[in-house]
Amino acid sequence: MMGEIIVDALQDDQEGEDRGGQLSRRPGLGAGAAAALASALAANTYSAHHGSDAIWADWIALWNGDLGRAAQIIAPDITLHMTPIGGGSVAALASPAGMARWIGGLHAAMASLHFAVQVAPLFQGDMIAGRWLVTGRYAGGFPGAKAKPGTPIAFAGADFLRIKDGKIAEYWLSADVLDLMGQLGMIG
Repeated sequence: MMGEIIVDALQDDQEGEDRGGQLSRRPGLGAGAAAALASALAANTYSAHHGSDAIWADWIALWNGDLGRAAQIIAPDITLHMTPIGGGSVAALASPAGMARWIGGLHAAMASLHFAVQVAPLFQGDMIAGRWLVTGRYAGGFPGAKAKPGTPIAFAGADFLRIKDGKIAEYWLSADVLDLMGQLGMIG
């Protein structure tokens, strides 16, 4: 669609600036050059999305317990915009090792933790957005939780990732922690 809009714009004659009461006219690109440009744009878009697909797949694998992927896909100076589930300092998590440690801790507190993609990721420029559903069983250890170990849990959320130089440079987390707290008997 974007390529088609660009092709249409480039094929049309374009009017230039008003120069002393007269408009200068510049011819647009010919149909062949415009089509080649649209093809190149489509290839770049596919390429960018293809790389983002791989990062998203690795991101979900990381959340599903493949903690070694953190060093491969997370920038060493990642910026985090979130309140960690389970508490703690965000600054302590702002690295591949910090994120792997936090995710590993969540897996310890919730056995059989599994993240499933609910909505296929959306890509725009250097951003990825995706929605997930996590399921598992509470293993114990959350302060204030009244749920018994083995209690099934399920809650949803969305991740927003900014990619820079092939790695996740910024991460926004929006998770339904209120739903999780209710399942763990921490509220209500």
